[in-house]
Amino acid sequence: MIHWLLNVFIVALLAVGFIANVLAHVPVPLDKVPAVVLESVIKREPGMIMHEASVDVSHSAVPIENVVVTYVIKGTSSQGKEIAVEVTNRGLVLQIYDRVYYEEYIED
Repeated sequence: MIHWLLNVFIVALLAVGFIANVLAHVPVPLDKVPAVVLESVIKREPGMIMHEASVDVSHSAVPIENVVVTYVIKGTSSQGKEIAVEVTNRGLVLQIYDRVYYEEYIED
């Protein structure tokens, strides 16, 4: 029931156009990030030390099955660079950013 209500809420926000302002880049504890997301980050960036995570919701169309949830995991790569890894809720790595670039140009 709660899942259904959440879906209705998201669709309502999409229709009104507030989704970007309300749900963009919401901080989330690392222990609440889905395992498939963290596994994808570890597979793509072995040895990365994860510091923080955020979740973002976007959409390609109004139907709820087209809603895409992405997570951004920020941390330090095994080479010592500060990076941000963007991953879908299904574990697809979309992009790896230099963290400073991400926070300055993408996150806003």
